[in-house]
Amino acid sequence: MPEVSIVVPARDVAAYVGDLLGDLRAQRFTDIEVLLVDDRSSDGTRDLLERHVEADARFRLLDGAGTGPSDARNLALDHAGGELLAFVDADDRVSPDYLATMHAAMRDSGSEVVVANARRLHGGRPRASRLHLRACARPGRRLTLDERPELVYDVTVWNKLIRRELWESDGLRFAPGRWINDVSPSLRTHVLARRIDVLDEVLYHWRERATGDSITASKFQDAAARQKSLADRAHAIASTRTMLAEAQVGDGVRARFDERLLLHDLWTYLPLYHDGDRRYRRELAALIEDVLAGLFTTLDDHPLGPLLSGVYAAVLDGKHETLPQLLAPDTRVDAIARDGAIHRQLIPGTPPSRKPLAGLRSRRTTPAEAIAGPAEHLTVEARIEGVRLHRGRPPRLTVTGRLRLRDGASDLHGPWQATLWLTANGTRTRTRRATTELRALPAPDAHGLRRPGWRAFTLDLALEDLDANADLERWTVQVGAQLDGVHHRAQRNVAGYVDPTLAVGTALDDHLDVITRLDRNGQVQLRLVDARVRVAAAHRDGYGASVLVQLAGEGTATRLWWQDPDGTVLAGALVDHDGRTRLPVPVAGTSGSLELWAQGTKGPVRPRPVDGFTTAAVSDERARERVLRPTVGGSLVLEERRPRLTLTRAWPDDEALHLAGPPPARSLPHVDRIVLESVWSGAVVAVPLSREAGRWHATLPLTALAAGSGGFDTAWTWRLLADDGDGDLRPIRTATEARAALPLHAVTTCAEVELRLGARGRPQLLAGEPSVPPQPTGHAGAD
Repeated sequence: MPEVSIVVPARDVAAYVGDLLGDLRAQRFTDIEVLLVDDRSSDGTRDLLERHVEADARFRLLDGAGTGPSDARNLALDHAGGELLAFVDADDRVSPDYLATMHAAMRDSGSEVVVANARRLHGGRPRASRLHLRACARPGRRLTLDERPELVYDVTVWNKLIRRELWESDGLRFAPGRWINDVSPSLRTHVLARRIDVLDEVLYHWRERATGDSITASKFQDAAARQKSLADRAHAIASTRTMLAEAQVGDGVRARFDERLLLHDLWTYLPLYHDGDRRYRRELAALIEDVLAGLFTTLDDHPLGPLLSGVYAAVLDGKHETLPQLLAPDTRVDAIARDGAIHRQLIPGTPPSRKPLAGLRSRRTTPAEAIAGPAEHLTVEARIEGVRLHRGRPPRLTVTGRLRLRDGASDLHGPWQATLWLTANGTRTRTRRATTELRALPAPDAHGLRRPGWRAFTLDLALEDLDANADLERWTVQVGAQLDGVHHRAQRNVAGYVDPTLAVGTALDDHLDVITRLDRNGQVQLRLVDARVRVAAAHRDGYGASVLVQLAGEGTATRLWWQDPDGTVLAGALVDHDGRTRLPVPVAGTSGSLELWAQGTKGPVRPRPVDGFTTAAVSDERARERVLRPTVGGSLVLEERRPRLTLTRAWPDDEALHLAGPPPARSLPHVDRIVLESVWSGAVVAVPLSREAGRWHATLPLTALAAGSGGFDTAWTWRLLADDGDGDLRPIRTATEARAALPLHAVTTCAEVELRLGARGRPQLLAGEPSVPPQPTGHAGAD
């Protein structure tokens, strides 16, 4: 039996489920069964599921009753055979290490539940999930719920690996007919578990559909959906509150549970109050009353802010007539600086009737302690979206992102300015600062359910003496805000919005580089490194067990080694006087990319390649290859690449060139087409890939090559790539036994085509009558 059973309910997700199934087939942990439940889809979902079941024996298809995800999950659980359980939603994405990382943690610690971090995926761009930011902010092993009360924010089942014995010991099931169906089972597993592992690594990507047709979004689309969602929320709150009370959890868990209800669960529905019908308003007020009556703590124990405090006080006092004005879209909390501190003032808005209620008219015109006072729970949240260092004299640092200020759960409005602090090695005397105005964003986030207080900023700072600084330093980038001279640095940097520009290193001169990175707290760090260690060449030795590295210059480094992203040194070797070393290749099974590091004259540095350095193969096994390649930032990494397709046959006719080979391994993503890319012109030709009689087959029309090659007036070299449909192109390789029959020379009525081998056994096409001598076999420049 497989070790892990993965439960995937699916209904009308044809636009998304292919991505997920590809992710599951690409999992590094392979001892799995995937239980797919088609809940009576009508959009082609079933065809996609059947295709993957046919291609991978680990996938099984079950027929759901069309009654919702709860029943679909319960059906899959009845057929599950694994010792461990994982749940995945069909429209989400998972990391290739999703199962491997959680399984390794569970194996090492013996825990019964492993919780992984998650992010929202909105429009193809990840952003932080506020629930999982709280639940997974601090990693830990062998914890209990009382030791980590923030786990009450972990109310999703799909970011976990759970021992089946624990799940079945309490007879856990998903409540039929409920949209909000995983809050209770998720918290119940935390209550039952004696040991819980919490990982801060993001392994799950929670998609926000652009069409707004997911259960998460559809809960708010119309009056019936809102009332259904309210009823399900009330049921989930009542059941989990009773469960925690019966389990006699500690005071810390009870406090965090109340905090989640007040600041998250109820807040989700409050922005809809102003345009809700009478029934929705009445039922929402009743839910608030029920929650407030059942609190384990008091309202004063939580950082509510002025808006939530006013709403909850109105409900407790029975003043429901004031809620339309308090929850009006134009209600705001203004901030003012006074006596070196920030004060706030709640200004109620106009209710839908446009007639201010008498009970609040006097509060708007007469200053009252109830709506004005110091900001008691002031926080500054920053989303750093990009960091760039521009060359010049002096160099300039540009930081872009978003910023908001809050008093509890209330956004603070006012003439705030964004402020940038750049601190060297934590020393205040080496701090630089820049200030800019905040800009309004063009549209609200997500589904427009909240009125976000985020404002955009672009901060630009000149670094006059940075290029003259010869010492290796770490600079920490922090953003904050100021109002009339009162400064506040960001207490929380949300790393979910970081742009890929953070991976770009910038060379200031020949001896100094700047590398940007994020630390675990979400802060951006700039690392100044000695750039004099340069790699001139690298290639594998005759046995593939080590790589020969030649450095440019003598005496720039004394030792080279491989290091994983966590900082673990895996293998190293000394550099001789001529700048050469034979560096062992780490053993097979090492996953992920490994970084090349060197011991420079001023400490550990990451060597940079010389100009013209190309990707170098350091091993050439049949099922995979390892390459040493430059990153966008200019450093070098050792990366494992597995080919999508292997070519064993090629034959021409008068109109086309035919290619064929064995089907790809089931563990690899599905390949949809062959892509030809011109080395010289950048032209691209794509042809579909078919499967027949246990092989793949593709037909390359010579007319398509002629169109892309300018009529074959000159020689055009094309490389052959396999496309999995997600834009991840991998070179096709030839099987060792087939290389004796290649290259072949095909003369047709349309053109002259030569199929030959490029570097590392990769096939290439040379089309047309060459005007220059053809490149020799194995030339790396065309690969």
